[in-house]
Amino acid sequence: MILITGPESTGKSTLAQQLSEHTGREWMPEYGRTYLEEHGPHYTYDDIEIMALRHAEQVLAARDNELILDTYLLNYKIWSEYRYDKVSPEIIRLMSECSFDHVLLMRPDVPWEYGPYRENPDDRGVLFDIYVKEMAVLGWAYTIVDGIGDERFENALEAINNGSL
Repeated sequence: MILITGPESTGKSTLAQQLSEHTGREWMPEYGRTYLEEHGPHYTYDDIEIMALRHAEQVLAARDNELILDTYLLNYKIWSEYRYDKVSPEIIRLMSECSFDHVLLMRPDVPWEYGPYRENPDDRGVLFDIYVKEMAVLGWAYTIVDGIGDERFENALEAINNGSL
C-alpha cells in the first residue's frame, strides 16, 4: 500500500490518479473531501474524528495491499492538532496499526490553488515541517516528492521504480 500525504494543495489527488493509471493499482480518494461536500465546509473537532474513522473503515474494507491512498490517518491527526490542539485517541490508536510499503510526502513547492474546503494557503511550509517530524516519530519510510507538473509525477514514479516502494 502506498500513502500519498502532505499539506493541502500539493497535488496528492492528482498524483494518486496518475499513479493509479500508470501502475494499474486502485486508488482511494481522500474521504474528508467527500464528507465536507456532503455536510458543508464548516466542521468541528468531532467531525475530523468521524472523517478519519470512516476513511479507516473504507481502507480496511478494501483489504487491498495494492491500494494507493490519497491521504490517510496522519493527515487527520495533523489537521486536528493544528486546528484544535488535540487529536482523538482513536486516531492515534489506529495509526499505530498502519503499515505502508512507502509514503510519498508532497513538498508544498507547487502554487496553492483555491478550493472550497482548503484553508491554509500560507501555512503549507509549517505543515510540511510537521509532516517531516511525524515521519521521524512514526519511523515510516518515505520519499519527499517535489517538482512541477510532469516532473512531480516522474519523481514519484522514480521512487517506485527504484524499489523504494
